[in-house]
Amino acid sequence: MAIGLSIPRIDGPAKVTGTARYAADHYPEGLAQGYLVPATITRGRIAFIDTSAAEAVPAVVGILTHENMVSLNPLPLYVTPLDPMGASGQQVRLPMQDDRIEHDLEYVALVLAETYEAAQEAGGLIRVEYEPEDAVQFDYEDRAAHTKVETIFGALEGQYTRGDPDAAMAASAVRVEGTFDTPIMHHNPIELHATVAAWDDNRLDVREPTQWVLGIRNGLAQTFGLRAEDVRVRSEYVGVGFGGKGLLAPHTILAVAAARRFDRPVRLVITRALEFSAVGFRARTHTEAALGGTADGMIESITMEMLSETPVFQDVAFEPGVLAPRHMYGNVNMRANLALHACNVPAPVPMRAPGEASGMFVLESLLNDYAAEIGMDPVEVRRMNRAEVNPETGLPWSSNMLMECYDRGAAMFGWADYTPEAGSMTRDGKLIGWGMASATYPMIRTISAARVRAFPNGRVQVACAAHDIGTGMYTVCAQIAADTLGIDPSGVDVLLGDTDLPLAPAAVAAQSTASVGSAVQAAARNLRAELDLSGTGGSIGEAVRRTGRASVEAMAESRPGDEYTRVSMYAFGANFIEVEVDPITLWARPTRMVGVYAGGKVINPTTARSQLIGGVAFAIGMAMTEHTIRDPRNGRTANPDLGLYHMPVQADMPEMRFEFLEEKDPHVNPLGAKGLGELGGVGLQAAITDAMRHATGRHVRYLPYTPEALFPA
Repeated sequence: MAIGLSIPRIDGPAKVTGTARYAADHYPEGLAQGYLVPATITRGRIAFIDTSAAEAVPAVVGILTHENMVSLNPLPLYVTPLDPMGASGQQVRLPMQDDRIEHDLEYVALVLAETYEAAQEAGGLIRVEYEPEDAVQFDYEDRAAHTKVETIFGALEGQYTRGDPDAAMAASAVRVEGTFDTPIMHHNPIELHATVAAWDDNRLDVREPTQWVLGIRNGLAQTFGLRAEDVRVRSEYVGVGFGGKGLLAPHTILAVAAARRFDRPVRLVITRALEFSAVGFRARTHTEAALGGTADGMIESITMEMLSETPVFQDVAFEPGVLAPRHMYGNVNMRANLALHACNVPAPVPMRAPGEASGMFVLESLLNDYAAEIGMDPVEVRRMNRAEVNPETGLPWSSNMLMECYDRGAAMFGWADYTPEAGSMTRDGKLIGWGMASATYPMIRTISAARVRAFPNGRVQVACAAHDIGTGMYTVCAQIAADTLGIDPSGVDVLLGDTDLPLAPAAVAAQSTASVGSAVQAAARNLRAELDLSGTGGSIGEAVRRTGRASVEAMAESRPGDEYTRVSMYAFGANFIEVEVDPITLWARPTRMVGVYAGGKVINPTTARSQLIGGVAFAIGMAMTEHTIRDPRNGRTANPDLGLYHMPVQADMPEMRFEFLEEKDPHVNPLGAKGLGELGGVGLQAAITDAMRHATGRHVRYLPYTPEALFPA
C-alpha cells in the first residue's frame, strides 16, 4: 500500500540539484527583459511622464506607459474557490489604462530592453510628475465609511446571527470583551513573481508561477479578447504560493501586453520591493468582540464585529474572519458580522488560512480570556462547550475528533502540570507561559479530472492541470495512482501545471488532495479495468505489451455529490505552545509546540508534517514578527523589504511535535482525506498570546506582539 507511506518528494532531487526549471528559468529566442517602474504617490494622477532619456539608453526595446498601453477588456473578479473555471481577476482595475494612481507602488511604466541591467537603468531615467491627493486610509472609527459585507465567496453570509446574542450577553454572569487587531502581511515567496510571455500570431504562451494555470489562462483570454484554447499557461514548479500566486495580477497582464506591442517574447521578474505592490497581501482586521458565559464555564453568547479593508476600486473580502468561529462551539447565541473600509490600497488576496487565521485568533483569545477570568483550565472550557452538531447549519459532523485532539495534545505537551496563575511558572530566570487553542479548516472539494497512462516498460504517467506549490502534490499523486494500481510509487511519473492537461481547481483552500487525488484514484481504477492483468502477475508492462499498443490510458472526472447538504465537513486540531519571556526586556520566544490533528486519511505523513511546519511559521510570523506598516501621513508602505519586514527564521522556531489521529470519514471524498496543512497556523496565534498572558499577566490583543504590550499597567 502506497497511501500512508512517508516517502520523500519525487520532485526533490530536481529542486535541490537545480534542474527544476521555474517560470523565470525559460528564455525563448528573441527575449526582451522587463523592468517595472512604480508610482511614488498613493493617490492622485500622473500630470506628466517623460520617457525620452530612458528611450535613449542603448539596448532599450520599448517602454509602455498609460499613453501607449494596449486597450484591455474588463477582467471579472475572483470571488470563490469552488469553480475551477471561474473568474480569476485579482482586481478589476486594469494596469495603465488611465492616468490615475489609486495605491502605493502602482505601476506607471514597463521598460523592455535586451538586458535586465539596461531596462533597470532606463527605468531610473523616467521622469514622472504627479498631482497628489489625500489617500483614504483604514479607519475603524469612521463608521459612516464602512460597508456591510452581505456575501462572502459568493455563497456565505457576511452578516450572521443566531439566537438572541445581545439579551444573552446582558444576562451573562461573566463577560469578557475587547478589540483585536491582526496585521497587514505580505507573502514574500522565495520565488519572486514572474512572467515569460510569447505570442505566435494570435496564440499566447505564458510561463507563470501560479497556483491556478486554468484561471490565469481564462483571465488572459478574457482580458485580451482571445479564445481560451489559444492561450497556454505552464507552471510546472512554483516556489511557494499560499494564496499569493493564485490570481491574475497586473504585472502578468503588462508582460503579455508588452510582448504583443513590441512583438518580442518578454521576461518580467518583479523586484522584492514590488512584492509589496499589486501582487496581493493579507488585509488587516479590527474586531470588537465579546463573550458572555456562566461562572462554571458554559458559553452563553459570542459577538464579533469585524472590519477589514478593500481597495477603493472594488468591494471584496479576502480575510473573512467571521466564518470559522460560527461552527466551533455549541453556544446558542451568536453574532458575527463583517464590514469593509475602502482605502487606497492594492487588492488583497487570500493568504494562508484566509479568515481562519484572523477569526480564530479572536475567538480563541476570547475563550482563553474567559478561562482566565473564571479560573478554569482552557482545555476544559472548550470541552464543556463542544458542538455536538454544526450550530451554524444544524448538520451532523461527517467526523469530528476535536476532543481526542485535546486529549492527545495535552498528554504529549504535559498539560497536567499547568498551573493557571499568571507568572507561576519560571525556568532559568525566565517567565514561562503555556497556551493552547483549537484549530479548524473546512473540507472543500471541487470538480477535477485526471489521465493515467501505462507504457510497455511498466511505467505509469499521471497527468492533471493541478499544481505543486511546495506541498508535495507530485508525490501524493504518484502515491494514489501506485496504491490503486498495486505498484511501487517509484514507477509513476507525474505531469502537473499545464493548461493542456485535464481540468483541475486552483491550489487554494486545501482542496487539492481531496479534489485532484480523487480524480487520480478514479482514473487509475479505470486504467486497471482497461488492462487485463490476469496471467501477468500484476505486471502493468506485460498487460500493455499484450495490447500491441504504445500505451494504454484512462480518464476520469471526480466531483462532489450532495454530501454538503447532509453533513458538515471540517478538519480539526489542537495546538499547544510554551513561550519564554525575559522578565527584563519582555522579549518573548516560543520554545516548544505540540499539534495534534484529525484530518481524515493522511496520504503522506512527511509532506503533511512539512505543511504543518509552514503553518506554524506563518502563525508565529503573524503573532510575533510580521507587519507591513503604512505611513499614516500618505499611506505608503514604510517597510517594503526583508530588512524591515521581519519574517520568522529558523532561530525563531520552537521545537515542534505533530501527531495525526487516525480518522475515518466516508463522507468527504473517495480518499477520505481532508485538508491538513492550514491547521498548524489556525488558532496558534491565540495560544501564543495566551502563553504570554500566562507568563506575565498581561493580555495581548493586537498582532504582532511587541514587548511594550507586556509592560505592567
